[in-house]
Amino acid sequence: ICEDLMAPHSPSVQLATDGAQIILNLAASNEVAGKRAYRKNLVQFQSAACNCIYAFCSAGYTESTSDLVFSGHSLIAENGRILAENGSPIATDYMLIQDCDLGRIQADRCKKQYYFYCGGLDDQPKTCISYTPLRSDGTLYPLRKLPFVPSAKADRDERCKEIFNIQVAGLKQRLSTIGANAVIGISGGLVSTLALLVAVEAMRQLGRPLTDVYGVTMPCFGTSDRTYNNSWELMRTLGINAKEISIKNAVTLHFQDIGHDINVHNGTFENSQARERTQILMDYASVVNGIVVGTGDLSELALGWCTYNGDHMSM
Repeated sequence: ICEDLMAPHSPSVQLATDGAQIILNLAASNEVAGKRAYRKNLVQFQSAACNCIYAFCSAGYTESTSDLVFSGHSLIAENGRILAENGSPIATDYMLIQDCDLGRIQADRCKKQYYFYCGGLDDQPKTCISYTPLRSDGTLYPLRKLPFVPSAKADRDERCKEIFNIQVAGLKQRLSTIGANAVIGISGGLVSTLALLVAVEAMRQLGRPLTDVYGVTMPCFGTSDRTYNNSWELMRTLGINAKEISIKNAVTLHFQDIGHDINVHNGTFENSQARERTQILMDYASVVNGIVVGTGDLSELALGWCTYNGDHMSM
């Protein structure tokens, strides 16, 4: 009752390790200034730590006394995400109803080694409560079109800065350890632009000249004037080493070698260009004592745009 979230050895941890997927906390948590946000953070964290559904039901305001005020603050969290929370700062006599995804809980636990070794940690008898399962069509489960992108602009900006700094730190450590330069294929698109900005910032933080970043633009059949000009403007503005290598002749010869009609714009047409670019970057990196900084990303991979032995290959 109530103190599960405050205890150094939380009973809910033991329940979760024994297999419980839904933890119900019947709470009598009194209200003081700032405690609502604190309580919400605790529920959110505990659901993440236990890989569970954590439903926190607090005493309503009619249970208040002259010494303690209760607010009726109730929450339902799933794996570190708040699914439902009553909005009124002081409330009572209401129902908080929310769909939860037990399949997600089970799948996440399968990924964690800890749950394979937690059986039999506690020999205390368990209390089992029989109940009639409540079934739903899932319409009360929150779905977001962009689950990894914060909706508020300020949060979005902060998330982007965080991602950028993490990428810079990783590349900076790699470049520092092996003493190499950075080689990047620049298309003029968003992904290679981000990779280039990361490489430039890593060099800045290392105190190395930006000319240690080698940008290569490799125009071919589908290169537009806009992306071509963007790539050159970007490289000149940043002050990196810039180079252009057209791959049209090489790809055309390759089509002749494998018997592909250059007018057939299928997977062979697209993948041959991607692999030629990768070959050039790999070999050019050897020439300039560099490593290829990858530009393939997860969104491309999910859509099938990362060509095998092409965009997805880098150091």
